[in-house]
Amino acid sequence: MDARGVGQMRVLFGRQSLWAVLDSMVVIATAERFGFDLYSPAGRLLRRIQRPYTEVAVTQADAEKQIEVWVSSFPAGMEERKRQFRDIFERAPRPKTKPPYDRLIVSQTGEVWIREYGEPYSRERPGSYSVFDRTGQWLAQVAVPMGVDPKWIGAEELLGTWRDEDDVMHVRIYRIGKAGRREGGKAVGR
Repeated sequence: MDARGVGQMRVLFGRQSLWAVLDSMVVIATAERFGFDLYSPAGRLLRRIQRPYTEVAVTQADAEKQIEVWVSSFPAGMEERKRQFRDIFERAPRPKTKPPYDRLIVSQTGEVWIREYGEPYSRERPGSYSVFDRTGQWLAQVAVPMGVDPKWIGAEELLGTWRDEDDVMHVRIYRIGKAGRREGGKAVGR
């Protein structure tokens, strides 16, 4: 902090806490493990839910790619500013492992969907969501098409946004295919 105020900056592979509401419970996910906690409205821990997960190490190549994605978003003509931010990101401490997930959404039917961590360049590959029922049982892995960000999930379909090659946002409804319980399903556009 200085005389101009407080600043905030992205953190390479930083973990973030996520939360949502499920009926009268609060879902809190801190990204310390692959799971979440269910709390009563009074703040009492009701259930701790998690599934097996293998940590993924942060490599130098991962860090370089993430820095490049962030710096490339600067407008043209800001070369000095890009250089400054690149230097800051390269010197900043970083965790040894990536967060287990980066997105949480509760469906209309009460399922908790958690997306496995995807770097900023995750538009290059499909998203993988672990789906848990309201009791915390892990039901399935669901593959969501490349670049799609679910905004609403129902019993048999989800509404998601995606960006085309010109970075124009589109909205589409996807049917949720039902495969075996743990084998997973997939969302297919229509």
